[in-house]
Amino acid sequence: MWAACGSPPKSIAPSGPPIWEELAQARPVGESSGSSAHGRAAYEAHCAACHGIRGDGGGPAAQFLATPPRDFTRGVFRFRTTVGEGMPQDEDLFRSVTAGFSAYGMPSFAYLPAGERWALVDYVKTFYPKWDAFGVGETLAIGAEPPRLPGWEERGRRLYETKFDCKKCHGLTGHGDGPSAKDLKDEHGRRIRPRDYSLGPVFRKSGWRPRDTVRVMATGLPGTPMTGYFEQLNDPNDLTEFWEAAWYVERLDQSTRR
Repeated sequence: MWAACGSPPKSIAPSGPPIWEELAQARPVGESSGSSAHGRAAYEAHCAACHGIRGDGGGPAAQFLATPPRDFTRGVFRFRTTVGEGMPQDEDLFRSVTAGFSAYGMPSFAYLPAGERWALVDYVKTFYPKWDAFGVGETLAIGAEPPRLPGWEERGRRLYETKFDCKKCHGLTGHGDGPSAKDLKDEHGRRIRPRDYSLGPVFRKSGWRPRDTVRVMATGLPGTPMTGYFEQLNDPNDLTEFWEAAWYVERLDQSTRR
């Protein structure tokens, strides 16, 4: 057991996959990602086999993937740094293209020139005609990780088990075996499983660090039963409760893999 006011535990990081949030790269000001034909050519060469020529997730390789490819025509993107009903930032899509999700069948495209990855981002957005109408959501400001004050572990446990009721899906011990786990479905009505922390960091698609968990608790995962929890915070401008719950999740994450 860790001392409540001692040094925080060292995160266990996988050796290969990049950290999604750290792949931030702004599009150079005034630089275009190229013509729509450029984006289409890149998409058809690298993405259509799984996501489909129409962007509907119905590519010929989709049938071989346990996790269905994203249907871009719905405009639902799970990994983002924005909150609210708006769309993710272009940089969020760029991160996903760059990082990939190797444990789920999507490779990293970091080897492609940055301009080609930006062209992919722009072309993917064309599959959802309402993109510009919705606009980009509000950018989430997480800030620096606060100090772990005495009692954080017990408070984190209560937040996980009671206030945010994470145990309902993820289970008391984080094995993804909560009482609601068997009934969860995605936006298509397909069976979906909550994260099982015993599988290890590589299965945490957009990051395994506490700040990544804080981000997911704030933004939710659109298209899944995992919603954002801003409304349950004592103070929406204070993310301490998210941090304490995230530290507790880190404890579960590490303890399940001993």
